[in-house]
Amino acid sequence: MRVSLWGFIFAIEAAVVGSTSIPFDRPINARAPPGPMTDRYMIYPKIGTPKSQTDAFTKRISAKLGPNQIFMKSNSKLGVIFWVAPLTSDQVLEIDKISFIESVSLDQRLQSQQAVKWQTEPAPEETFDLTVKSGDLVKQIDATTDLKMISTPKYSFAENSLNYVFREPGGRGITIYIQDTGADPTSTEWINSPGLKRWIMSGDPFQEIYDDREDDPGDHGDCVFARAVGAKYGVAKNANVVIVKCPALLDAPDKTTTTQSSLLGGLVDILNDVQFNHLQKRAVVNLSYGFRPGSGRIERQFVARYKEVLEGILEEDVVVVVAAGNSWDPHRRHIDDWPAFFASELEGLIVVGAADMYGNLAEFSRGGPLMTVAAPGEDIVCGEIEDRFLERSGTSYATPAVSGLAAYLLSLDKYRDRLMVETEVAVRVKELIVSLAYSRVEGGPPIIHNGEESDTW
Repeated sequence: MRVSLWGFIFAIEAAVVGSTSIPFDRPINARAPPGPMTDRYMIYPKIGTPKSQTDAFTKRISAKLGPNQIFMKSNSKLGVIFWVAPLTSDQVLEIDKISFIESVSLDQRLQSQQAVKWQTEPAPEETFDLTVKSGDLVKQIDATTDLKMISTPKYSFAENSLNYVFREPGGRGITIYIQDTGADPTSTEWINSPGLKRWIMSGDPFQEIYDDREDDPGDHGDCVFARAVGAKYGVAKNANVVIVKCPALLDAPDKTTTTQSSLLGGLVDILNDVQFNHLQKRAVVNLSYGFRPGSGRIERQFVARYKEVLEGILEEDVVVVVAAGNSWDPHRRHIDDWPAFFASELEGLIVVGAADMYGNLAEFSRGGPLMTVAAPGEDIVCGEIEDRFLERSGTSYATPAVSGLAAYLLSLDKYRDRLMVETEVAVRVKELIVSLAYSRVEGGPPIIHNGEESDTW
């Protein structure tokens, strides 16, 4: 399986799974064993397996393997999604014969290789200010071009606009889940972002080789955070954030490698967190990654369970925004990676391509009929180090702008009656975003717009 995750290309290999804490799950024993284990397997029950059977299996395998050996990811509505346990080859064959077990496979690691450029550019002297006008109307003076483009009216050019314009509450009261490499709590974007911030670590609690610190060793999630809610570079500056970190394996040389169970487990964590905290109709999920598994039985099961959980999130009236994907191959310009490819089956899924600053679809961006909208994603700025801008390119960085826009629109009273319809929130937010978007150049993709006009005052 090859996985494009967070603006990187991820190749999967058999792996040791790591350790961290997971909210809302009930592991057999909360105490980790001494030292890492090898050959940890993901065990998938068949979809719809009765709770009585999964409970009996959990009890049986726990007694067989002993304490501190297994944990499971489950949801109150969907049941058990998977277990992870250290198994011998004989145990794998034995479990695979059980009638309600779909498959047993090694938990695999996702290893990153940089795929799209990022660089630093000198940061000029600039002004950063917010000025409130007419009560709830706010303008950000001298905003970056990619941010100004989101409030630039038709027949105007973003580079000729002076401000990014938005209205209070600016996403306040809405929560954005960012499943990624983490974030940097020491960055100015994090510190100055006024919304509430929480963390979920989505790894195996019975391993000791995970980096479960509240940071961003992959230097990817922090840019995603800034684009969604950052005080200077964010679209929904007042929204709350939950960082769902896929912890890095400490034994990996690149310090960004994570595991298959963390990826799927993190999605389950999001669903559980929404239900536990009653965030239906008030949450957005940002997934700036993609994966393309093979056609084998085991990999089909991973895709099936991922889709099941993703659909469960949408059914909770949560908006889900995913990256269209990157490719320099001219023969692979249409979307063929998951989760974006699920848009052919999941009506509410929002798929985001990347546009350049002129309004064209970026050369690297996937597109085609499954792409919902585009957002600025080439040479965008999402932070600073000393006196230099952090400049990034990729659909990974276009996606959080749309997640921020979704949170922004959900927070506005004027759209409340239109959007807050039971079981239809995700679809209605998608329809509103599409209705506000427009092409900036002839033949260009529809690029997001927030419904305000930065040239009017």
